[in-house]
Amino acid sequence: MFPKGINCSMLVMLLSRLLTALAHDTQLALVGDDVHLHCPCPASTGDPYLVWQNELNVVAQYVQRPNNLTVLGQGRTHLYYPQNEKNCSLLLRNVSVFDEHIYRCFYKNGDLVETQVSLQVAANYTLQVDVNGMNSGTGIYHCQAKGGYPRGRLFWLRNGEPIVANTTQDQDHFSKLYTLTSTLYNSMDNDTILQCVVENPRLHLNTTAKVLPAPPVVTPTMQQIQEPITAASVVPITVGILISILITVLLIKRYRRQHLTQFGYTGASQVV
Repeated sequence: MFPKGINCSMLVMLLSRLLTALAHDTQLALVGDDVHLHCPCPASTGDPYLVWQNELNVVAQYVQRPNNLTVLGQGRTHLYYPQNEKNCSLLLRNVSVFDEHIYRCFYKNGDLVETQVSLQVAANYTLQVDVNGMNSGTGIYHCQAKGGYPRGRLFWLRNGEPIVANTTQDQDHFSKLYTLTSTLYNSMDNDTILQCVVENPRLHLNTTAKVLPAPPVVTPTMQQIQEPITAASVVPITVGILISILITVLLIKRYRRQHLTQFGYTGASQVV
């Protein structure tokens, strides 16, 4: 029986500071994947005892004592024990950056034995490149690497040689994934090979995007400018001509009417 106020989980955490790890393993998992944290163990001859914990808390356990069975392993965690008595491994589903810890597996084999597993988490970066042209022949090149972990390195290569450019980084508060952004002002011709590269140090992986030359910005010629102006002037000119013709006709009719009135013509027929 444990002293009042001390339960099994607390005791395991205390003992873990006194035990020497039997084995230490490092495993790598991608964000969103499932991972098996390995802990092979011989079949126990006594009461079953298996506890998994990290630096923060107990994440799964199967502990049996007379008239008492404690099982913890729900949601994203699953124990293969006791269905497989020689497999004390832990299944961790849908891995995130927050799962990056050193995990300790405690099991009984006469004495209490500890196995350590260091879980490292990684995520691939996705590259996106945008290009804008300038009249001077220099292009504005934007490169962004999104959704990666751990913090990577974003850089440019011109014909295989690195180019100095400013890079900013931002880490999402909820996912802890990084976004890297770089803007480059650079002139290049058709023979120039410009590349944006993001390096993930944990995956030992470089992702590269080849950049095409920036399209030239075309300045409109005088003819191009005059054509839409001429086309836009046709309608008001036509309307003006029609109005002038109508006014002229009205003035002619008015003049004839006044002229005939002066000579006594009223437009009525005379009877002799």
